[in-house]
Amino acid sequence: MAGRAKSTQLLMIIGVGLGACASVQDLPAKNGDGQAVPAVGRAGPVLEAPTIRLEDYRGQSRQRLEGLLGLPALTRSEGGNGEGGGNFLRFDMGDCRIWAVTRYQEGEEIVATIRLGPSRQGDPVPDLDQCLQTQG
Repeated sequence: MAGRAKSTQLLMIIGVGLGACASVQDLPAKNGDGQAVPAVGRAGPVLEAPTIRLEDYRGQSRQRLEGLLGLPALTRSEGGNGEGGGNFLRFDMGDCRIWAVTRYQEGEEIVATIRLGPSRQGDPVPDLDQCLQTQG
């Protein structure tokens, strides 16, 4: 199910990118005399894929985080499910691990802290994009 959510998210990103491309008008370039220059050899607009940053999930719901990462491999209750309580979550993705701590605020479980690291101590910190690609 987590793979399906990730696939849906990727398709949405691609769709938005393609929609943006389709809405850009290709206006002819003009030389110093104001005459149109043929489009041959001109590069179109460069669109970069949106960057996913873990920091953007701080303050968001646990459900939103799980939509990106899937279900956690480990969940440990921290102080119960009431106000001020929360959970410690660990997401395992190949050589990557993501740790998050959630807190209950007004009845909703919110991501308070989040961190990316290697699954083996001493290994370099992996790149988030690579981690998401290895997620199954």
